[in-house]
Amino acid sequence: MAQLSTHCPLLDTQVIVTRAGHAAGILSRQLRRLGAEVLPLAGYRLVPAAKSAVVHQQLAVALRADVCIFSSPAAVTFAARSAVLQPGPSRCVVALGQATARTLRRHGVRQVVTPARQDSEGVLALPELALLRGHTVAIVGAPGGRGLLQQALRQQGAKLLEAWVYARIDPRIKAGQRGALRALCQPCYALLSSVESIQRLQAVLGPKDFSHLRKAIAIASSARVADAACQAGFSPPYLATSALAKDLLTALLQVHIQATRK
Repeated sequence: MAQLSTHCPLLDTQVIVTRAGHAAGILSRQLRRLGAEVLPLAGYRLVPAAKSAVVHQQLAVALRADVCIFSSPAAVTFAARSAVLQPGPSRCVVALGQATARTLRRHGVRQVVTPARQDSEGVLALPELALLRGHTVAIVGAPGGRGLLQQALRQQGAKLLEAWVYARIDPRIKAGQRGALRALCQPCYALLSSVESIQRLQAVLGPKDFSHLRKAIAIASSARVADAACQAGFSPPYLATSALAKDLLTALLQVHIQATRK
């Protein structure tokens, strides 16, 4: 039975991080502090929306909506490049998660509502969104995703506005990243928190290199992400309680500790 270091419990492990941007950096630093070798493999790139004048106009309207929902930290960051984030005093600003709320506060938005469950279902359960008929609701983010939030808001009679301030595009996979995938050693884990990132990596890597990624032990942020991983050929993933970095790390540590005790 292998012995775990109390200071570096992930020593001699490899962990593949499929997140992009600032979120990937935060997660990677935490993993390295725990002793892991981190292999960055973002499932997509984040880029500004193409038509800046259109984005500026959409955002100005969105900030005047009765309810303005920011879908991610990236949504806040890219929006702040186009406008000063100053919703009216009577407006309700909703952050889809705690990280998004923290980013909003850094940009001067102090009054932020955050759901207990940090996904579309959690947002829809907020009491602030209970009576929306005739009210304007704006979503600030990127195109794509399930569309669950938009569909539900329209069904409730809300006047829906969308401000797409950034876009997700295919990642650039470097030769070194492909080489690292082909040389993976066990124990190796893949942190998966997005259906779209799994699908894009499968398409961009191609069958041969994606087959190496599938050999990693997968930690998924939700049942929906786990289902997508299984459909892509991963062994059934272990489930984290959410997509938050701390919850992914907790699940990873639990799985790794159990594996070392066998």
